[in-house]
Amino acid sequence: MIRNIGIAAHIDAGKTTLTERILYFTGTTYKIGEVHNGEAVMDYLSQEKERGITITSAVTTVKWKNNSINIVDTPGHVDFTVEVERCMRVMDGAVVVLCGVGGVEPQTETVWYQVNKFKIPRIIFVNKLDRIGADFDRVIKEIQEQLSITPIPLTYPIGKEKEFKGIYDILNRKAVFYSEDNFEILEEDLNNEEYEFVDNLRNKIIENLSDFDIDLMEKFLDEKEITNRDIYNALKSAALQMKVTPVFAGSALKNKGIQHLIDGIIDFLPSPSEVENIEGFNIKTGMKEPVKLIDKDFLGYVFKVQIIDKRKICFVRIYSGEVKVGENIINLTTKNKNKVSKIFRIHADKKKEIDFCKNGDVVGMLLKDVETGDTITKREKFQYILEKIEVANPVISLAIEPYSIREQEQLLEALQFLSLEDPSFQYQFDDEVNQIIISGMGELHLEIIVNRIFEEYGLKVKTGKPQVVYRETVTKSGFSENEYEVKIEDDSFYGFVGLEVEPLERSGKDNSNIIEFDLKEDSILNKVKGFIEEGIEESLASGILTGCPIIDTKVTIKKASDKTGKYEKAAFKVAALNAFKDAYTKASPVKLEPVMDVVILTPEEYTGDIIGELNSKKGKILNIVTEENISKIICNVYLSSLFGFTTTLRSLSKGKANFSMKFKCYDIL
Repeated sequence: MIRNIGIAAHIDAGKTTLTERILYFTGTTYKIGEVHNGEAVMDYLSQEKERGITITSAVTTVKWKNNSINIVDTPGHVDFTVEVERCMRVMDGAVVVLCGVGGVEPQTETVWYQVNKFKIPRIIFVNKLDRIGADFDRVIKEIQEQLSITPIPLTYPIGKEKEFKGIYDILNRKAVFYSEDNFEILEEDLNNEEYEFVDNLRNKIIENLSDFDIDLMEKFLDEKEITNRDIYNALKSAALQMKVTPVFAGSALKNKGIQHLIDGIIDFLPSPSEVENIEGFNIKTGMKEPVKLIDKDFLGYVFKVQIIDKRKICFVRIYSGEVKVGENIINLTTKNKNKVSKIFRIHADKKKEIDFCKNGDVVGMLLKDVETGDTITKREKFQYILEKIEVANPVISLAIEPYSIREQEQLLEALQFLSLEDPSFQYQFDDEVNQIIISGMGELHLEIIVNRIFEEYGLKVKTGKPQVVYRETVTKSGFSENEYEVKIEDDSFYGFVGLEVEPLERSGKDNSNIIEFDLKEDSILNKVKGFIEEGIEESLASGILTGCPIIDTKVTIKKASDKTGKYEKAAFKVAALNAFKDAYTKASPVKLEPVMDVVILTPEEYTGDIIGELNSKKGKILNIVTEENISKIICNVYLSSLFGFTTTLRSLSKGKANFSMKFKCYDIL
């Protein structure tokens, strides 16, 4: 049987360390790779080894008890959220890693939103239970309250913090310890006091599952014997329906709890055959609906592209059928045919050529005319296209230029390749000022892009200071009308448009504008509607204050006429553009800046100094929670105020505090 899983977490929860242990305990690697030593197999980019963080997702396959598990190790840093989302798009199950100290953190909630969005069953591994401040019971409470799901702990820590030495296997009522010499599992029977404690935990599992399983409830109420098989069946059913989530305790760094987690992946996450129909868009109707999969029909989804030696390796999830090397596939997005030059089994940065792939596989393919988010098949008239991946717009940008003008073409080629790999990275070349602007999701994102340009393409670049990517909106109503008339030789072109611009309720999100028509004459509306809309949409793409997109704005077209009866596109488009620009100016436009959700974890003694720093940055403190001398400060801060904040925070806390942030919305600065 196959399992396709993603491993995701808040940054520094120990996700890659956990993946390295899974590789070792399944016999995939003979040596444990440590993240802090730059030895992790799954962190293969030089920037990942140097920084000790995951930047790009890595794929591998392991074997466990006659099962194959395809694993995608994803980044934890918020700057690389799109990397997580596009991988979750093709996974059947997920392992969400929580830190035993930090618990449910901001990026945890983002990951949870993603697995909910794609309806992915998941299990949780509570990691780092050997750390000072770790509290398994508190994390279980946070899961229930903040993630709105019933947690079902199947293992429980023996000892706390430095005294953490093993786990209780709750269903089997055993104490489990781990040999530090040869990593063997050592099981021991429980004494009377331990047995009573663990038996109570087991009864609580049964009680919680009874809410979701009638057979289990009847046995529970009738006080009949309930076997582990009864519990496993009820738990898997509820987990696949995402009503509960199994939870495992451990410490990846200390090699504790890993084998039970791998068993949990097999026991409680679905195989491809157990996954409900995936959803796609019906090509004929444009409606979203379940895709009818036919076993013999090949259907794949490209969730990632990687450029290696200027060749495009496409990471593909196969949903049905099979394809062989040398066969032609059709890109349903572009309708173009592609020959499958090579197929690879992927293990991090290593590739093994194979002859074919089939339903359930996650492989690399050598394809030309294919990009991230494309649907591929062998049937020219396939009925569905799978949903594209949504990519948030960048929030930060900076100017770069090569040290030598002779390297400019090479730089633009490198940027093109990097943007193909990473849909959240964008660049543009302004030939008027001969300047290249790169844009991304944060300072770290762009810093890593610049380093990759040097390390992978051998190009040194000069960079400007990071600049915030703004938005614009209006604060009151404005009306204008424009008559556009021009004569070219004997032809006369005419268009007249009157429109109103007004603010919408502040959402602070992209794609929040509304265009409406309030015209009395329907006959002209049908002829010019598309022309006017095109002019308005172009106007909304670039405001007059910063040249950045306009959001939270309603445009109502109230007048439109044509005295020539020709209904020329260019005339109405220009009239709409001019009318909008004038009305927008009258509507008191303002600049909007990205606001970030920020969470800071710090020893309690530094809380006052950090709050003072946040106040000086006009940060809004939302909540402060202190437990066991660790304070969690939750606040909103404008992105521009956070440039260089890592260094400031390190100084204020003597290197003991850390923070994370994610985009919340745009608001008036």
